[in-house]
Amino acid sequence: IVVFTLFIIGALPGTAWTRFSLQAGAAIELVILAFGLGDRLNSMRLEKEAAQAFALEEQLKQAELVANMNRILEEEVRRKTADLNRAVQELQKRDASMQMELSLAHDIQKGLLPPPALEMRNLRAVSYHRFHTKVGGDLTDILPMRGGRTGILIADVSGHGVPAALVTTMAKLSFAE
Repeated sequence: IVVFTLFIIGALPGTAWTRFSLQAGAAIELVILAFGLGDRLNSMRLEKEAAQAFALEEQLKQAELVANMNRILEEEVRRKTADLNRAVQELQKRDASMQMELSLAHDIQKGLLPPPALEMRNLRAVSYHRFHTKVGGDLTDILPMRGGRTGILIADVSGHGVPAALVTTMAKLSFAE
């Protein structure tokens, strides 16, 4: 631009170089910019490759971390499963014991009921009793009373199971002579 300006004001002679100095300067600028752009693209490519290498390294670290966490988690699951299996076995043992005790209680409570066919003086009775569970709170009985009388005991305790069965058993015993 300086050479062309000096040519225009007459400070430099009119040669091919001075006449086309603007175009030559633009061409030189274009070449310098092309080298700069190429260098910048090369720098960006190197940064991209470095970033990809870093990302790959981080992915490998993450994959190793996930694998370690999976191993730890699987071991914890195995340990918890073993604990649960032991607890289930213990509960099954307790349940078997409770079922045996309930069967014994059922037999005892059944023995407290009147026989299916009963004949007493001036009375003939047939009874049937079916518990909702192994033991219950319902009770019927026919009792001989003093003076040749016959008593009929009917009890229904609220609830089911062992507590209700104990209450009905105590009720029967309190009426027995």
